[in-house]
Amino acid sequence: MRETLSDQQLHLFCLRWAAWHRAHGLIAPPMQKGILARLQPGKIRNAPVVVLSSEMSLFNMAVNAQPDNDTRKTFLIYYLFPARSVKELADACQLSDDAIYKRLRTFRKRAYRAAVRLDEVNRTARLQRPENEPLGLYARAF
Repeated sequence: MRETLSDQQLHLFCLRWAAWHRAHGLIAPPMQKGILARLQPGKIRNAPVVVLSSEMSLFNMAVNAQPDNDTRKTFLIYYLFPARSVKELADACQLSDDAIYKRLRTFRKRAYRAAVRLDEVNRTARLQRPENEPLGLYARAF
């Protein structure tokens, strides 16, 4: 992952993440409600084409690791459950349009910095581990 992105690049990155996130929700079919319905053979459908991306996965982990506050909720509503307009979102949050944009910029930057740090930690851990050493106790259990 690149160390820094401009605000516009970060917005485009978040839009890519949102599309990636929505596509990953379609990997498994929804569970049937009743137990008898689960026992019936289901329709066979084609699996969706989903791009596996370590970059998007790290960003998703960073977003989910952020505190569950109004800023995070605003980010998720804006990108994952798009409102018809920012004015509608601002009215729902009882904020001005500028406050919504400021929240989004702040959260995007914070989450992206956390993803970059996660990437650095992963890269450092990979470099320090010898090739023949097992991944650890938890990896052996699976």
